[in-house]
Amino acid sequence: MNREYLDAFLAESAENVEKLEDGCLELERQGPEANLVAELFRAAHTLKGMSATMGFSRLAELTHRVEDVFGLWRDHPESFQSEQVDILLQAIDRMRVHLEAISTSGSEPDLKDDDVMASLQTAFQARGPLHSSQNTDLEEDGARYATEAERQAKVAYRLHIQLSPDCMMPAVRLAMVYQTLKDAADIAAAAPTEDAVWAGDVQTPEAYVVIYLERDEIERIQEKVLDITDVARCDAERLVASSGSSSRQDSRGNLASQETQSQSMSTTPAESAARPGNNDSRPDRSIRVSVRRMDALVNTMSEMVIAKTRLDTLAAPSNDPALREAVERLDRLTKDLQDEVMQLRMAPVESVFHRYPRMMRDLERKLNREFDFVMTGLETEMDRIVLEEMGEAIVHLLRNAVDHGLESPEVREQRGKPRRGTVRLSAYASGGHIYIEVADDGAGIDRARVLQSAIAKGVITPEEGASMSDEAVYELLFRSGFSTAKEVSDISGRGVGLDAVRDKVESLGGKIRIDTELGRGTTFVIELPLTLAILPALLVSVRGQTFAIPTANVDEVVRLREADVRYVQNEPVYRSGDRIVPIVDVAEWLGLGVRQWMFLVLG
Repeated sequence: MNREYLDAFLAESAENVEKLEDGCLELERQGPEANLVAELFRAAHTLKGMSATMGFSRLAELTHRVEDVFGLWRDHPESFQSEQVDILLQAIDRMRVHLEAISTSGSEPDLKDDDVMASLQTAFQARGPLHSSQNTDLEEDGARYATEAERQAKVAYRLHIQLSPDCMMPAVRLAMVYQTLKDAADIAAAAPTEDAVWAGDVQTPEAYVVIYLERDEIERIQEKVLDITDVARCDAERLVASSGSSSRQDSRGNLASQETQSQSMSTTPAESAARPGNNDSRPDRSIRVSVRRMDALVNTMSEMVIAKTRLDTLAAPSNDPALREAVERLDRLTKDLQDEVMQLRMAPVESVFHRYPRMMRDLERKLNREFDFVMTGLETEMDRIVLEEMGEAIVHLLRNAVDHGLESPEVREQRGKPRRGTVRLSAYASGGHIYIEVADDGAGIDRARVLQSAIAKGVITPEEGASMSDEAVYELLFRSGFSTAKEVSDISGRGVGLDAVRDKVESLGGKIRIDTELGRGTTFVIELPLTLAILPALLVSVRGQTFAIPTANVDEVVRLREADVRYVQNEPVYRSGDRIVPIVDVAEWLGLGVRQWMFLVLG
């Protein structure tokens, strides 16, 4: 199998699975709202079609069952029960198992989905088999379909699709036809059945499909069907409801009245390509690029910036105006190109945050908590590498917030708080940095309890604890293995995992701090660089060697005179406002030889 096609399938399938999971969580909160159910139906339908086209029949069948559930809720929203979402989430988890196996080996796992299928069928059997809405008896009176369509304020058409005689994969082509029809209309009946098509159990080069349309756009639908490879003809017959003698049917069940409208279209690939309007008003498109290629582009861009800077240096002494103009133009173009390349590495935090609502829902049930999970700043963009690296660290903080930050509903009521707490995940940009905050309105961190635990474990002495600031006390929570929890659960312990969180944050050039108030809640504030790819830097020269200091780490640059230098315990310092800043001998510090001062005030 072509790996490029497989990677594209996996990427798009992962997006659709995410849509299904997010949508199911929304269903649980607000019920079967029509637009939401329709969106979920489309996501399941798309995933089913792609899976069938790629030959992953088990995944296609599983997704087909889920699609039928959304179809049931679309037609009968009164049948929805929130507890049924659990079964759908089980099916979505199983889809991920399939996709992970496909990603690893290129084939589906040796795994039967009978358990999930049975759960789906049991949960929704009140309305009969999940496929009951697709009556495939096309020999019945066509007027019946027309009557049902009129009841729904729609029009009914019966399509006769014929494939080319030399079509090698009729099941795949018909699957693409059915998917195209479902994207534009409701399929009331089909022969061969959808089950047979998705299972690949099809040899016939033709199909009959009854569809319901909200608007009479049959020609546009025929054009879409005919654009599919190997589709030779698509005949459409409008079905009309019986009304006295206005319609009758022949022995085959086909309408033969004067009111029946038949339209027939066929085309060749060349005619399809030449059809006017095929390429008009296309939306802005995007392409998928591997991280490896993107990093290679960024590295090349970095080398180009260095070469441009070298050219600036060489051209500086020149009095040639044409050369200066060319260098200045190159400088502007390089900067523009650098900005565009950097944007390729940026991604909204939503691309990682979307995974957390499901986790928080499961934690709420498992830990017997009641809370609202709120995410803000989802559109905030940051370096996608930094964002992905932070994924697990944020999981640690969220679990801590639920397990040890929030009180149980009963305790909250005893303390005069609402039963439902709040856990908030926020992101925002400020001053060239990205900030991520994980906050809860729970019990807060007890300073005395932290000190007591630290002294008991020998981390600090009682004398040290007595003089520690609040910030220093809360820093103890980041010590490896340190925890104030009486019982460390499989979810978290206040302190368990926090050392790993800090290590991750600092490895990415960031900082983390704790803001807390006893009885009111706790907030973890993470400060991260906007990007790790290309950073603006301050160049300093020491004994003929040039060093770069990221400007994000430079608080102030001051040109000192000898009179500005003061001494504290024989060490040189500089007074900057209310601060006393040590003066570092950079040459000595770096082991470069004799004393050579560089006066830098670093943050």
